[in-house]
Amino acid sequence: MGRRMPISVAEGNLRPHEPMQAAKFASEAGVVVRSQVPILTHWKEYKAQSEHFDGFVGRLYGRLAIDTRHQPTIDACINVFKSSIR
Repeated sequence: MGRRMPISVAEGNLRPHEPMQAAKFASEAGVVVRSQVPILTHWKEYKAQSEHFDGFVGRLYGRLAIDTRHQPTIDACINVFKSSIR
C-alpha cells in the first residue's frame, strides 16, 4: 500500500462511482471539516472567505489523490463540503 487512494468523479455525478472511493472520500472529507474548518454562521461567509474551501481542498489533496483541475471533482468537493458543514 503506502499510496494515496485515487478519487475519480464522472461527469455529471457528485460522488465517485466506486463504493470504496466514495466511502473514503466522504470519511476523509468529514475528518478534515471537523478538525480544520471553523464553524461560521452562514454559508455565504464560506463563499466570501474562499480560504476555508481552498484549505479544505488542499488538506483533502494531501490525504487522497484528487485532480484539482477536473471540474466534476471540484463540484464533488463543494457538495461534500456543504453537506459536512450543515
